[in-house]
Amino acid sequence: MYPDVRGLHQFYKELALRFAEVGMQAVAIDYFGRTAGLTSRDDSFEYMPHVQQIQLPSFFADAKAAQDYLYSTPAGKKPTFPVGFCLGGTLSFLSGTQQDFGFAGVIGFYAGMKRNLNGEGTILDRAGQIKYPVLGLFGGADQGIPNDQVQSFEQKLEQSGVEHEIISYPGAPHSFFDRRATDYAEASTDAWNRVLRFISAHIQA
Repeated sequence: MYPDVRGLHQFYKELALRFAEVGMQAVAIDYFGRTAGLTSRDDSFEYMPHVQQIQLPSFFADAKAAQDYLYSTPAGKKPTFPVGFCLGGTLSFLSGTQQDFGFAGVIGFYAGMKRNLNGEGTILDRAGQIKYPVLGLFGGADQGIPNDQVQSFEQKLEQSGVEHEIISYPGAPHSFFDRRATDYAEASTDAWNRVLRFISAHIQA
């Protein structure tokens, strides 16, 4: 799991347990261990100075280490999926451009379309490079990710022939699944079920 800009917030620790409860192993990445040390990522953590220091090669190395850790468990080498939120959604789809991971699919919640990490291109620039099936989940009322950008992303996936499912929840804002899950329970429940179905379908595939 790739957290939002807050890093390894308590929500993502609890979400890892939620995956475990349905029989799926999960590990959540801490983006900021290199720059902030192993400190708490609670609501007092000032994350933006560390977000600005993220380097894609280091991030991909950390993601590969997390994947290798999952492979080293008694469950062995099973299909893996990055599941990202906000910044993590962007990183999930960028991970999908990397052949070395061998993912079974990539999943992103409200991934920023215009975020250009290290000047290597936005998701919209690189959508055609994604190598794995895509599940994208967006808030229809997300002011930071206009619907036309989501539609453009979907069109680019269509043009490149990548299997994809893009869902936009009318009236739902950014972070509807994590910070606003109580307010948007119906959308959050549907999104969770879609994630589980996507994973199940592509494990079997």
